[in-house]
Amino acid sequence: MNLPDANTQPDMFEKSLVKTVEEAILDLLNDFQQPSAEELLTICMEKYGEQARDNIKEAVLNLAASNDLPIHKKEYLIHLIEDSSLDKAIVGKDDCHEKKEINTGIDTLIAKSKAYRNSEDFRELIQFMGKFRDYAPYNNMLVRVQNPSCGFYATAKEGSNGLAEQ
Repeated sequence: MNLPDANTQPDMFEKSLVKTVEEAILDLLNDFQQPSAEELLTICMEKYGEQARDNIKEAVLNLAASNDLPIHKKEYLIHLIEDSSLDKAIVGKDDCHEKKEINTGIDTLIAKSKAYRNSEDFRELIQFMGKFRDYAPYNNMLVRVQNPSCGFYATAKEGSNGLAEQ
């Protein structure tokens, strides 16, 4: 008598657990969350126990192949598979800890502007802008970048009226 291979014929409990994990992932996606692979696995394991580790990849693959999901949600799921972060999280490698916090260009910009705000260059810029209170700060910054030693400037309209000569 041939018994079905456990790898090709999952039992009813595992099959329903895959569907349950799919529903949990859908709930996260519908709440506009896209956790890292490790966080996704942790969330599923907290809800459904260690068995979620064995079913999460199949659930992600099923959802990624679904025609019912919007493309941006599919792309997120496909990314978890293609960058191997889900596989690393499943086997428990520490490699997935490296990508837990991702610095974006905006994060870098904010960090640099905080550092700049406390610098001597920033104080000089504020003093320069204080000399030209009638002009917009952005225009003052442009003049400062183009000519740091500028002591006076006028708009094109003021220049054509002869105000620049006064």
